[in-house]
Amino acid sequence: MSRKLPRATTQTLADVSGAQTVAAEPPPSSETNNADLHPNLHRAQAQAIVDRHTTLSAIGGIVPIPLADTISLMVIVSRMVGALARHYGVPTRPERLRTITAAVIGGVAPPVLSGITVSGLARLVPGAYLFGAALSSTAAAGLTRALGQAFILHFEAGGTVLDFDPDSVVEHQRTATA
Repeated sequence: MSRKLPRATTQTLADVSGAQTVAAEPPPSSETNNADLHPNLHRAQAQAIVDRHTTLSAIGGIVPIPLADTISLMVIVSRMVGALARHYGVPTRPERLRTITAAVIGGVAPPVLSGITVSGLARLVPGAYLFGAALSSTAAAGLTRALGQAFILHFEAGGTVLDFDPDSVVEHQRTATA
């Protein structure tokens, strides 16, 4: 009981009606050409990427399992850097991105990671969970935002993921908070 479907043709409505066709402009692609965007719009879109991942890292900081928040932070920051790299047209490879993100977080964030560790230990004490979750969430969000801002500046200056300098993040944060 197999049915044969009609054969597909390349005939268009214009061919059928006999109408004169005029070459139209190609439809705009679904992906925007980031080089043609207004610089403020381009920066606003990059900032939206950072804001979204900052929120995710703050939520990930509430995870009640010790060290799970640190792992979620690494994943979220790695994805944020990948999204920013795609936004700025910087070529990356996922395995290279994870390695670089781990190195950057390890080099930039010992005070933040110690805060996350302390908050993880505070979660083990009954009643101190709220304090630990708040501290961990705030530290993760702050680190994600700082790294996001640093990568935005780095990519706008023409840098790549491979030539990112973690010391620039520390210096940028010192000047921003001073």
